[in-house]
Amino acid sequence: MGGYPFFRSRKGFIVNLKMVKKIIPCGRSSFELVMANTDKRPLLTWENAKILENMTNSKVL
Repeated sequence: MGGYPFFRSRKGFIVNLKMVKKIIPCGRSSFELVMANTDKRPLLTWENAKILENMTNSKVL
């Protein structure tokens, strides 16, 4: 993953991918991101999860 480690997970959420500890399914079309530096859990849309998989070559879905 080159460049900056920031990713727009949903409208209003930009997350530092280096701080993501876990991705948890949340409903049918979204996920919660468990972050290392906060108790807040930003949401990740299903569409953006697919983009994140392609960017990182890691399985999210």
